[in-house]
Amino acid sequence: EATLGEPFQISGEATLGEPSQVSGKATMGEPFQVSGEATLGEPFQVSGEATLEELIP
Repeated sequence: EATLGEPFQISGEATLGEPSQVSGKATMGEPFQVSGEATLGEPFQVSGEATLEELIP
């Protein structure tokens, strides 16, 4: 869980059991980054801007 303006980090397992990680700031418009392993074992990284609703369902 995260509070507004506090850094947070969520980690878990991808579809093939590869580690995945989501990190960023729980404020609207703050940068976020998603990194881990794709379904075929290829590394991927996505970064950009999101609202709280997108970051924290």
